[in-house]
Amino acid sequence: MIETIKKLNWVPDVIHLNGWMSSFVPIYLKTYYESDTYFKDAKIVLSLYNEKDADLDKKIDEKLKFDNISGLKALDNPTIKSFVIESMNYVDTVVKGDEFLDEDLDQAFNQTATQKSEYLDIDSINQLY
Repeated sequence: MIETIKKLNWVPDVIHLNGWMSSFVPIYLKTYYESDTYFKDAKIVLSLYNEKDADLDKKIDEKLKFDNISGLKALDNPTIKSFVIESMNYVDTVVKGDEFLDEDLDQAFNQTATQKSEYLDIDSINQLY
């Protein structure tokens, strides 16, 4: 996805990430693409949702090391949720996508130093627009 954006010559102002699979995007943007000025002004927003947790392949460490990414706490116990929690450290804003988050996700949300936004119901969102 990152390389596709560059090939299309589209410089995003905001990158809004939803779902656990997108949790790797901010990690890559802030490490592997750190010296790439293409995304330097883009703001990254991560929406958190209660998703089923599952183990990730133990070899994910090797795959990330190939791209010179290491030292992630999520690699101690590579799960979907551990990478979502880790990605909170690599974004500009974290948004609660569900009104009530699972206990460990809610705890990570409350403890992150990243700017946060509480859950907005549909009526509140409609008022914003």
